[in-house]
Amino acid sequence: MHPGWSWPAVQPAESQLPGNDDQLFARATPVAWNDIAQESREPVTGTTTWGQICRVSVEPRDGLAGYSRPFEGSPPIDLLHAVCDALIDRHGPRKECLFAFWDGFGLRVNVDTERTTELGQGAHYLMAGDLRDLSLLYQNVKRDAFEFANEIPQAVWPLDHSWFFTSPFYIDSTFLAGPLALIEAVTREAGIESYEIHADDEMDFTS
Repeated sequence: MHPGWSWPAVQPAESQLPGNDDQLFARATPVAWNDIAQESREPVTGTTTWGQICRVSVEPRDGLAGYSRPFEGSPPIDLLHAVCDALIDRHGPRKECLFAFWDGFGLRVNVDTERTTELGQGAHYLMAGDLRDLSLLYQNVKRDAFEFANEIPQAVWPLDHSWFFTSPFYIDSTFLAGPLALIEAVTREAGIESYEIHADDEMDFTS
C-alpha cells in the first residue's frame, strides 16, 4: 500500500498562495494505512480500498487537518530501492527486463520503443533494459519528491517472466508477484506496508 498523507491545519490564505506548493507539501507526513485504520477501526487487507479506512479525505489546499489519499502511481521510494536491490541480489545487475511506461505521461527519452495496448490503463511504451537501468531510474527520483509517476516505469518484468513488479497509475498500491523468497526479501524491509493477495481476489480501484 502506498502511504496516505497527514496534513496539519493551515490558514486558508496561506494554503491558496500561488506557487506555494513546495511549502504546502512540506507540511505533509506519510502515514500507513494500518495507522489510519486503527482510528476508523477497519481491518486492512490486500483488497482494502482507501475509502474503507478514510471516510473523509481532505485536499491539501483546504487548509484543514486530516488525511489525503496517496499520490497516484507514486510508491514509497524505499520500496522501489528495496525491490531493485532484492532483484539484483537474486539475478545480478545484467538481468534483462522489459519496462512499460504509460503513454499518458509522454515518452521523455529519445529511443526506439514499441507501443502496446495490452497492459490495461491505455497504451504503454515498452523499452528493453536490465536491472542497472532500473536502478538508475530509481536513483534519479528525488528523496523528497511527492509525485514522480512520470519518472519511473509503471511495470517491470524479466524476459523469463519469473516475476512481475507494477505500480499502475490511478491505483494506490504496488504489486509484486514472484518467488516467495523474493517477496519476503522485500517485505521484511522496515517501513514497507504490505499485504498478501491472490490471483482470484477481487480488487476495487474505484474508491
